Amino acid sequence: MKKVDDDKLSIYINAFGLIGGIFYIIVIGLLSIPTLFFIRDHAGYANPITIKSFTIFITVVPQEIPIAINSDYLTIIVLEFYLALGIIDILRNINSDKPLIKMFLLAGVVLVLSILIEALQSSIGVETGELEAPNDYIYYISAVYAPIGEEIGFRLTIIGLASLIMYFLSREGKTLKGVLTSFLIPYKIYKDDHDKMYVLYILVIFTSLVFGFAHLMGPGWKLGKVTLSILAGLYLGYLFVKYGITTSILGHAYFNVYLLTLYFLSELAGDYIPTYGEMVEITISVLYFILSIAIGVIYLVWLAYKFVKRYSGYGVEYEI
Repeated sequence: MKKVDDDKLSIYINAFGLIGGIFYIIVIGLLSIPTLFFIRDHAGYANPITIKSFTIFITVVPQEIPIAINSDYLTIIVLEFYLALGIIDILRNINSDKPLIKMFLLAGVVLVLSILIEALQSSIGVETGELEAPNDYIYYISAVYAPIGEEIGFRLTIIGLASLIMYFLSREGKTLKGVLTSFLIPYKIYKDDHDKMYVLYILVIFTSLVFGFAHLMGPGWKLGKVTLSILAGLYLGYLFVKYGITTSILGHAYFNVYLLTLYFLSELAGDYIPTYGEMVEITISVLYFILSIAIGVIYLVWLAYKFVKRYSGYGVEYEI
């Protein structure tokens, strides 16, 4: 296959990633809100509840932030925060990449691998389990908040802090911009420093292992969840180092909010959308398959092709 053909294929794949990224923004910023109300009503809540605390992690230690706010208000604020991050990430460039597009493509790969791993684990009797929650409403709003609190702890205050320390130890003429960049988007500072990038990716592996085993503390999760969470941690750690905290939060929200919203919307649309509910369910199922699983398979094959080509003597640069 000629290089020009490779370039064309890359353009096509990125185009699908752009379409998927736009759909992600629509789902996470717009469709998630009516889904929230559908779930609340289905769970039997006439009114929202009061959120009394918000959990974030400082390294791996959970910290409860006391608040008193309407659950719907807080959830909508967080969802629209994700919408804003998505718009920012589809506009900005990191090393000629659009972070949201690359996040969506890689998320599809992680989704496909997770499905295969879970199937393999189930076949040998290793169960994943399911997070226990009083009802779907509590489950959903908890899932919406989690990406912020967990990315602060497992990525920002471990990898980001290590990156910041390296910046102070190795740089002369430090600037406020350099301090913030090293903390929030390490790759932009260290992309030409292989030794420090090596340290950062060792930390990605370490935090992924911690992230995986930390899920055993969640009620309902079983040993199979550890493997899936380690895979997700590698993905999120890579996103953080390469594209920054905004992209790792969005990558986390892909699984916690995007996929969960599609699931609940496809399950509940028939009950809450008169006349067109069944059509909505079918449309969502088709889009989910095409823009998540199918893109994941295509991009996984594309990465495998580039990897093989690089190590088969063609000397093609390999960059995910």
